[in-house]
Amino acid sequence: MDDFSKPVFTARDRHPEINAIGSLAVIAVLLSFACVCWQFAKRQGWLGRDVECPPITLGNRVMLHRADRNDDTAISRPDQIARLTGFANAYRSCTDPATYTIPAPRTEVVFYRDSHYLGSLGVGSNFFFVACDKGRGVRSATSSELSEFSRLIDAAQ
Repeated sequence: MDDFSKPVFTARDRHPEINAIGSLAVIAVLLSFACVCWQFAKRQGWLGRDVECPPITLGNRVMLHRADRNDDTAISRPDQIARLTGFANAYRSCTDPATYTIPAPRTEVVFYRDSHYLGSLGVGSNFFFVACDKGRGVRSATSSELSEFSRLIDAAQ
């Protein structure tokens, strides 16, 4: 009859240093594989891609759209356009996430040169929505950045 109460001899009991080195080797191989997979997925765009919109220049018209209103407001004063353009250019980089739908902004300013679309910047509860001919995406926003955007919009109306 077998006695199952006795420990079974294992290599772990005999050579613990070999087991530790083997475990580290397996971990190193798995981490290397994970890094290669991450880089491949990033290059394929499966994890999202970074979007860098070109600077908005020569804009002469801005349309302000608020989600809670049905009408859009045209902003055509050069000083207001310049302030909004400077703000938008400071926040023109974003990430286009591949894993979820981009949230819709509550307030958005769309920049034009005559009737030619140049780009847009929108704001949500804690994010900026950025769009241009190269793509669209989101970036997180601090409360002070959101307040500054609101101040610029209020001054433009």
